[in-house]
Amino acid sequence: MSKDVISTKVVLFSIIGLIILISLTLLSIVMYPQYAYETIKIDVNDSSIITYSDKINKGSSDIAKINEFNSAGFDCEIKEGHPYPYCLTQLNFTNYISKGIDLSSFYKMRVYGTYSSPHPTDFLRIVLMNYHPDYSKSGNVHTYKYNLIELQSKDLEFPIEINLSDLNVPLWWVSDMRKKNVDTHVDLTNIPTIELATGTQASLGIHRLRVSKIEFDAMIITINELYEYIIYIWGVIFFLFVSITMTYLLIYLKKTKSSEQNLIAINDVLSVKSAELELISKHDELTGLLNRTGLKSKMIECLDKKLYPLTVVMIDIDYFKRINDRFGHQKGDIVLSQLGELLRDFTQGNESVTRFGGEEFIILMPEKSIDDVLVRLDKLRIKIEQSDMQIDQQVTASFGLASSEEYSGIKNLIDSADTALYKAKHEGRNCIRISV
Repeated sequence: MSKDVISTKVVLFSIIGLIILISLTLLSIVMYPQYAYETIKIDVNDSSIITYSDKINKGSSDIAKINEFNSAGFDCEIKEGHPYPYCLTQLNFTNYISKGIDLSSFYKMRVYGTYSSPHPTDFLRIVLMNYHPDYSKSGNVHTYKYNLIELQSKDLEFPIEINLSDLNVPLWWVSDMRKKNVDTHVDLTNIPTIELATGTQASLGIHRLRVSKIEFDAMIITINELYEYIIYIWGVIFFLFVSITMTYLLIYLKKTKSSEQNLIAINDVLSVKSAELELISKHDELTGLLNRTGLKSKMIECLDKKLYPLTVVMIDIDYFKRINDRFGHQKGDIVLSQLGELLRDFTQGNESVTRFGGEEFIILMPEKSIDDVLVRLDKLRIKIEQSDMQIDQQVTASFGLASSEEYSGIKNLIDSADTALYKAKHEGRNCIRISV
């Protein structure tokens, strides 16, 4: 086989493969919006509707159930007579009150309707009630886990869009269930009932609620995951291309008895390309920081070398969705990049920083005492608060901290830091909390 024939085949193979690869990449990006999401819709006309007020608790508020053709809700007059007056509507959208729908893979909820109250500071409470056989009694929704959010009346824009990650389990429910030893985290695995109610300290007067439908969105694949798959496929195909090309060259070199130096050069090329692929697989494209794969490698290295105490710091940008909604995702990416630079400059010695996903980052700090870590993190928190992120809004971050003096598993350490971060966000954000 002549050198010209080999060169022609390699060029043709490269051109055809590149055209196919580029076409598939562009097609996947163009078709992404149509297939990336899954939406389920709940029509109130298909739901069993229950309404009641604080009268069942010896209060005096009056409520009228509304069940019209295309909406349901209540007209309620909040009156004095109960320390926490309320009116509420419950939508039961399954035939079995103890068997609901699994919303654990969904990330967004939309509520269509209207709500009016006497005062703009009133709240509308939205609760996704989760049934769990260990502590819930069938038919008694008060024993179901309350996954809730309260939204102020003056801020409501219908349809209301709610990130399910913003739900929380209230402390009063945890206190009521303290003898059951329940998990305090949000649980959306079995939701038979949605409750819409007046919020904490509802104003005296007329409250009106109408709901026509509720929708839930699940993201089948995120745009970042799509890009990761594309990079991975490009890497695999590139590796295959290099392998096939090298095979052709090796056959040619063997037949023409090429020198050993040529074989060494080919191996060097393969090594360089493999190193490049490994670098891409362990680093985040936007910030240049480590990704989850890179973090796992760093943590395994620290655990193998027994670099204790090993401290994991989880950082989350406060209200990052609001930044994206107000300034656009391009500005949001700038904020992420600049925070990445601050975190990279913060690390010392064998410390490392990872973009864990979305607006979450992790700093891995081996062989550091908790006191030293807290002093440095507080300075970092203030620096973030005072930094110009190129948007007309102050940017802050919440910190969750977990440390281990001995091997406790990668997942356990990260989960503990995440729990501390959840506590920081729940207690006001822009603060540091330690896992206990």
